[in-house]
Amino acid sequence: MITGQIESATFPSGINNLYCRYSFTYGPDWDILHGVNSGITQIAKRNIDGNNNKSIAWNFPVEIAFKSTNAFGWPRIALAIYGIDSLGRDVVRGYGSLMCPTCPGRYERIVQTYRPVSGSICQRIMNWIGGTPPEFYDSKFVTQSEGRGVVRVHTEGTVKVILNVIT
Repeated sequence: MITGQIESATFPSGINNLYCRYSFTYGPDWDILHGVNSGITQIAKRNIDGNNNKSIAWNFPVEIAFKSTNAFGWPRIALAIYGIDSLGRDVVRGYGSLMCPTCPGRYERIVQTYRPVSGSICQRIMNWIGGTPPEFYDSKFVTQSEGRGVVRVHTEGTVKVILNVIT
């Protein structure tokens, strides 16, 4: 059983109004006993205080229980961070992946996020003009190892995830 929360994100200044979509990926021998496989947080803004705090708080709860006959395909969490740009469109701000811990306990993890970038300068200019930055077709792509070797990415921010694992 895994409980916890997607607590917060830290992104460069100028990036605000973020929300997170998460989903679990797991092998064919795994089944969900209870809980939800995916979810979406609320849109949150950067905390404005005098402490120069750059974090965006979600505190979104996560709870799921699995059963399995073997360890192949251990569960992972795929994170996709989206934001609202200046024209009100949803644009991807970063993707990240986290393997669920294998031992019982409380875990606090910082997930580095990245976003795909266009392969050429011409494509980058066209994406900027059209307001359509590149994104993955499926956000669960970040939990797989196949096909990721040729993807160009740019590191963008971090997401703090707290997980409590009970066996």
